[in-house]
Amino acid sequence: MKKIHISVLCGLLALVLAASAMAEPIISDGVHTAYLGRDNYLFLTVTGSPTRYLGTPIIDLVGIDDTQLYCLSKDGRLFAVLLDGSNSTLVSLAPTEEDFARVAGEIPYTLEEGVLVLRNDQGTELSGIPGVASVCMSGNQLYFVADNGLGGYALKCITLPVTGLEAPAPQVIRYQVSKPVSMTASPTAVTIVTELQTAEIIDLASLSLETVPLANPQATRALCYDGKLITYTLDEAGHYQVDTVTEHQLMSAMVTATPAPTAAPTAAPTATPKPTVKPTATPKPSSSTSSDSEYSTLKKGAKGSAVRKMQKRLAALGYPVGAIDGVFGDDTLFAVNLFQCAIGYTEHTYASAAMQEKLYSRKAPEYDPYAPLKEGDKGADVRLLQTFLFDLGYTLGDKGIDGVYGKATKAAVERFQFVAGLEVTGKADADTLKRLYDVEDPVPNVTATPTPAPTDTPAPTATPAPTDTPAPVDPSTPTDLT
Repeated sequence: MKKIHISVLCGLLALVLAASAMAEPIISDGVHTAYLGRDNYLFLTVTGSPTRYLGTPIIDLVGIDDTQLYCLSKDGRLFAVLLDGSNSTLVSLAPTEEDFARVAGEIPYTLEEGVLVLRNDQGTELSGIPGVASVCMSGNQLYFVADNGLGGYALKCITLPVTGLEAPAPQVIRYQVSKPVSMTASPTAVTIVTELQTAEIIDLASLSLETVPLANPQATRALCYDGKLITYTLDEAGHYQVDTVTEHQLMSAMVTATPAPTAAPTAAPTATPKPTVKPTATPKPSSSTSSDSEYSTLKKGAKGSAVRKMQKRLAALGYPVGAIDGVFGDDTLFAVNLFQCAIGYTEHTYASAAMQEKLYSRKAPEYDPYAPLKEGDKGADVRLLQTFLFDLGYTLGDKGIDGVYGKATKAAVERFQFVAGLEVTGKADADTLKRLYDVEDPVPNVTATPTPAPTDTPAPTATPAPTDTPAPVDPSTPTDLT
């Protein structure tokens, strides 16, 4: 009886090792990507589509083919999930080593004792690449960390499948990275867990590297994808357990996000952003924290990681948040107010829990400084418009820069449009705002004549001639954006 128990134990151990060798916390074919996220749920993304998730705890992703993803549930069952997430089928209640090998497909490489050996499209082993510390795949890209010849390590890449009998020269992604404990690759980033208990995130679009400390020193693998940084631990059986999930935007997402004016309200946008349709009015949020929300109200003057997280998210969406320093100051408040305008909320000197729910959602609107404005509009975007008009010498009436698109603001827009050679409508459309915010070619108010519309009839001789002197402005007009 003892011998039987030992043989069963050895068989189970072999099965676990086989499954672990093929399993990953993320798997992709270049179009469909699946990963283990919050609560060990399976998350599925398709390029250009929103993320879907299946509320079933998963411990390993085993394989992917043209139509299905194969994964191992926490209760040890092997499932096949359609790549659109619409349906799943049970492959095996108690999967065998052969089951795992069949659904995992052919692995086109081996890594043994620091030597990476590739197999070409005919299955022939090619000459090995020495000095390799770790390797992973995403779609048809094989990433590995290898000796850079200078006493350090470099991140390199090879595109699969390999044809011919010679291993191709790898592309160097970064010449200097840390020695990896593990690494994962997504369609957007390679994430290396280092011996210093940090995660090095290499943005595959900008090729920039960011180092993030790991909150849990027991975390053995990390993944950056889909706006998240996820860390994992391994259980005794070698399966993945999600440790932490935090919001994380790659540097390229911030750089390529909608251009915006700088933090100071007198700075202009530098490029035409993607148009953003203003949503219909949303019920005003309460200033108190919702008991159902994971967020708490952040007030002006607040400091800490929650503020820094909010600043990073605003910056990623293109809002002019200024320095990402974890301090809720005037610049951050201005960006918050702009976002509140975009979602139809009333402006406040705080970021409510309800506002943050919308900020961190996948439907959060990007900032569009050229979104049209008209009489009756209110908010930070109107104040920005008024500030530019004021700085160019256009009078705004007794109320000055008040964030309300009233008759005086409409008249100032009309005068600007006339001087700029635009159609005089009094509405700040995209063409008007682009011209107004063009810091390289400003259009000052060169006439004190209040009539906005041009005329073909020569003006009477009694009418004062235009001068180069801007119209007088009220020096007491407020400019405080808070």
